[in-house]
Amino acid sequence: MDRIKKRYPLNEHDKKIIKRYEKKAPGELAHIDLSKVTKDIRSTFRIKELYVAAICDDCTRITYAEVIKDKKASTLTYFMGRSL
Repeated sequence: MDRIKKRYPLNEHDKKIIKRYEKKAPGELAHIDLSKVTKDIRSTFRIKELYVAAICDDCTRITYAEVIKDKKASTLTYFMGRSL
């Protein structure tokens, strides 16, 4: 039976080539994530809104996270400046 399967490869699947997007140099590609902090933690600080911003470098996998008070573009721009 194995010889017949080798002779007539009917059900063989072609191996799919996986495209990797990993960059070669540090700082070339980064992933930024912003999430809201839960009510339990916010109530201890007595702040209405609190966010955690994180940035991860794709080449080195170094991650930097910071707690910020709002999600304005200017705040996130300063966050990115501090992360570099």
